[in-house]
Amino acid sequence: MQGHVLLLDLDRFKPVNDTFGHAAGDEVLRTVAQRLLACVRDSDTVVRLGGDEFAIVAPSTVEASDADALVTRIQQALTRSIPWRDTPIRIAPSIGLMRFDRDDCAATALLRADADMYRAKAMSRKPRP
Repeated sequence: MQGHVLLLDLDRFKPVNDTFGHAAGDEVLRTVAQRLLACVRDSDTVVRLGGDEFAIVAPSTVEASDADALVTRIQQALTRSIPWRDTPIRIAPSIGLMRFDRDDCAATALLRADADMYRAKAMSRKPRP
């Protein structure tokens, strides 16, 4: 089997719970899960790892352009505001992406994707010129 593993961490999620309460945080997590499911194929697997981290295993996506298109769909879906009562809640994902193939295993790709996700998160925190 071959494909891609994506790891997602929601930026600005903790302030949602702190500001609006855990019910709002739960609604954000439900909405994120629904939006992720809308972005993937039936053959892909979406799981919540815990807290505000999700993983997607997309088997048979050999072409990097397919994985890049999936990342773009996810970024677009998750940067749209999430309505909570009268307030739009905004989050953004940090996404790590790694390819795995027959000689690799998904667990190894998952660890590499985790490192890639944290690099993306660090980049999103840097001040922009």
